[in-house]
Amino acid sequence: MNLVIVDDHDIFRQSLALLLGQKGHHQVLETFASSEPLLTWKGVPPDAVLLDYHIPQQNAWQVLEQLQRHWPEVKIVFLTGTGSVAVLRQIVASSAAGVLHKRDSADTILELLTQIEQGQKVVSPEIIQQMDEAECGFTARELEVLSCLLQGRTAEEIAASLHISRRTVEKHKENMMRKAELNNLAQLIELGHRLELH
Repeated sequence: MNLVIVDDHDIFRQSLALLLGQKGHHQVLETFASSEPLLTWKGVPPDAVLLDYHIPQQNAWQVLEQLQRHWPEVKIVFLTGTGSVAVLRQIVASSAAGVLHKRDSADTILELLTQIEQGQKVVSPEIIQQMDEAECGFTARELEVLSCLLQGRTAEEIAASLHISRRTVEKHKENMMRKAELNNLAQLIELGHRLELH
């Protein structure tokens, strides 16, 4: 897949371009620090543009609209490092082809780009986790325990796989039920299904 990267952080932009050039079958055609040169670029249209959501003095939604109008067939993928769940929800709900988190591993980014190439809309697992945590108020560790419960694991099995004590597993279950104002484990499992945890 031919890519263009737009990000105002030089080191991140160059590192990402290097990574994508060395791994997988992606080719970075060009990188830009802002979207203006991209809109007047005379090169071959890329298959996808990796666009930083937070470029100073630029409105991401206007840039998205301009790029989609300029190149209707090109997939626009947002890059973000934000911790704001409200912003993340907005990005996920947008017409962009996907959203990657700047903390994603190299393998995750490559896997998500392959899914985008196949026509799927993708959301970084990091972002899904942030939104899940905000929705229910659970910590990352509590969500791990809940995910294990959904797989039918016992407290002993969860403790062994997460390298924590059985008592800690039980405490996480109690904390989740208290936070979500639930009365029993069945209700907690039902909540896990609603959150679409895996």
